Amino acid sequence: CLHAHAKIPLSWCFQSWSAKLLVMNWAVFLDRDQTLIHRSAPYDADPIKVVRGAASAIASLRGLGYKVVVVTNQDCVARGECSEDNVAAIHERINELLSQSTGAEIDRFYFCPYHPGGTVEQYRRDHPWQKPSPGMLLQAAKDLNIDLAKSWMIGDQMIDIEAGAAAGVRTILLNHAVESVGFSPGAFDAKSVKPDYIAPTLVDAVKVVAQQRHPEASRSVRTIAASRTPEPSPLKLATSSAPAVAHSTSISLQTAPQSAPVGQFTPTVSMSADEPAELPDHRLNANADKASLPEDPVVQKLSQILQELRNQRVVTKPFSFMVAIALLLQMIAVVCLMGALVMGVSDDSLFLRWIAAGLVVQLATMALLLFDRRS
Repeated sequence: CLHAHAKIPLSWCFQSWSAKLLVMNWAVFLDRDQTLIHRSAPYDADPIKVVRGAASAIASLRGLGYKVVVVTNQDCVARGECSEDNVAAIHERINELLSQSTGAEIDRFYFCPYHPGGTVEQYRRDHPWQKPSPGMLLQAAKDLNIDLAKSWMIGDQMIDIEAGAAAGVRTILLNHAVESVGFSPGAFDAKSVKPDYIAPTLVDAVKVVAQQRHPEASRSVRTIAASRTPEPSPLKLATSSAPAVAHSTSISLQTAPQSAPVGQFTPTVSMSADEPAELPDHRLNANADKASLPEDPVVQKLSQILQELRNQRVVTKPFSFMVAIALLLQMIAVVCLMGALVMGVSDDSLFLRWIAAGLVVQLATMALLLFDRRS
């Protein structure tokens, strides 16, 4: 279509499409109020306060390779209590505070200003972006090329969990939300949607993400959880860590356009206010002497990065027959692409034949690699 209507060369269209197809991002979606920042009223950017440990948590997620996306309902706009510009200013201020603390920022903000009970006519309606609908997550997945099956949703309300489940991501409910509804072991038995995990704070939620990214750390966590609970529990405990690695990115604000099986979970003991906001040592050594760590915060960050690199050591698989065939096919696919670019410059039909051959070979290469990965 682009070639026919916009006169864009077929070679450029193919390269752009194939690059988007092969590169998928992982993301952690965050609620905003009471998850990332303390609730902002009267909707001014100046008094914004980031939740304790949130900056280190964001930096850790960026260091683990995740996109960090905020998805938030802002029906204050529909009620006439603030404007979309106010919301955008708050989001800019959040990134300023995060950047000043660790250098890490939110990749993208999405918010829904609509509500059917609003007082402003322009915003008084239902909208697919309004949580618990998954519209904001699905839009972010489209915009940022996100693999939802490898992504997470963290929030302090059940509407966050419902939105995440509807989008197909794994979910973590922050513990203070559970306490606010009177949590008991059977509190969610009657609910159709349950969180995959429960964590006391955002820092602990990031620990869960780090655990599930590193299976060996997850096994260690189960041992620690068993030692902390007097009776066997079928619930999942959020206790792991990730280093605070600083990255920076440009802010991008998004507003709504005008127009997985859930496992069992567990309550966890809330962190006291005196506990450090930084993420602890990823080795999960319960007997580690915290006092022996350097007091210089820069040295502490470097030490955490070193521990994460040590934990990310990967045992490589032996070179298999299928990988050898895949490499051969990949070279053939490259030859087909070069043939299309060189021999099909003046003949679209010849160009398409070369591209079709290259595409078939490329798909065969991907299939072989997938089979090898599963074997």
